[in-house]
Amino acid sequence: MANKIIPVLILSALIGLFSSAFIRAEETKSECDLKTMEEAYWCDSCVEAAENVISGYICSTCPTKTDKSEITTDRSGQAGQCPDCKKDLIPAKRHQDCGNVISDKKNQVCVKTGYICENDDAESFQPGECFNCEEEMEKITVKSLVVYLCKECSYIQREAGNCRRNKDLSCYDKPLNKTCENSGLFPHVPVKSEQE
Repeated sequence: MANKIIPVLILSALIGLFSSAFIRAEETKSECDLKTMEEAYWCDSCVEAAENVISGYICSTCPTKTDKSEITTDRSGQAGQCPDCKKDLIPAKRHQDCGNVISDKKNQVCVKTGYICENDDAESFQPGECFNCEEEMEKITVKSLVVYLCKECSYIQREAGNCRRNKDLSCYDKPLNKTCENSGLFPHVPVKSEQE
């Protein structure tokens, strides 16, 4: 009899485990509400808002001038000329953390703050102790690039507009949905109290 009960208990435990995993996966499908927005420079290489930006000049012709050590500003404040090809240097901005050239146009980013416990993968919008390990949860702020997405074919762009993926698709020319790149990933999900 005991031999028959043990497999049933194991099966029940597995069903419970998969059920809770399914609920967690369903929760992550909730879209970001885009409540808190700001303008920021965006680094495509680091996939993050560029907090530390260097302004200077680069040569658009010489490939060596794409290296982060080559951004330069003449002491007179003038761009000057490239020492190699003698062409006029052009204004540029770089992300100081990686050295890559970034757009001089600011992008809309969605800003969300939450609390996590790395020990237990616990997430919360409220500060305090982790409900599992009772360690103090760490505050995180995640900035996510605002994009425009076609929910049918996943076409994405940074400007508002219509789907342009393929004229043969039924979604072609339909308006794109405003969202953020981290939509559905904590903390870019609706606050729990709003979901309940």
